[in-house]
Formats: sequence, C-alpha cells, structure tokens
Amino acid sequence: MRTPLNPAGYSAALAVVLRRRRESEGLSQNKLAAEAGISRTMLTHVERGLRFPTVDLLCRLAHGLKTTPARILAQAEQELRQGKSHVFASAARPSYLGRKREKSSGINA
Repeated sequence: MRTPLNPAGYSAALAVVLRRRRESEGLSQNKLAAEAGISRTMLTHVERGLRFPTVDLLCRLAHGLKTTPARILAQAEQELRQGKSHVFASAARPSYLGRKREKSSGINA
C-alpha cells in the first residue's frame, strides 16, 4: 500500500525540482519566465513555494525546461519518497502576509 503524500511537502518538493531543473538547463529566471509567458516575480514565487503552479503554468514551465509536466511531478514525488525534506518557503514567510490588516483609526500613536 502506498503512503499518502503530504500536499505541503509535495508543493515544496515541486518548487525545489523546478528551480533545480532551471539551473541545470542554465536558464536565468528572466529567460524561463519569458519562455513561459509569466513575470519573473511569479516564477520566483513558484520556486520559493509561495505560489502553486496551475496545470497550465506547469505545462508552460515544463516546455521552457524541455521536459514534460509528468516528469517534473515524478521528480517531485521521487524526492518525497526518498525522504528528502524540504523547507517549505511559505513557512518562512513574514507573519504579516498571513494576517488580516487592522483598520487604521487615522490617528498616529
């Protein structure tokens, strides 16, 4: 019986695999982002685990990396099955990004 994969761990492994593949192809973030038709900022967020790629985005990134989405996902799963732990980037996200903003009273304290 297969062990279920932790979605957060899978996402973190996917981010690591995408960055490694880009670096092994010798592509800059700007170059891959241009080939995928996204901003460099979006690619940075995906590689840091702050954003999760849609199927469409994963297909575009895979094309830019000269591979298939299936191979990228398989590599991410392999990373997890080998027990490699990945620091999920959003865990290091500044706390203010996850909180609701308090309404300002307009008075400076």
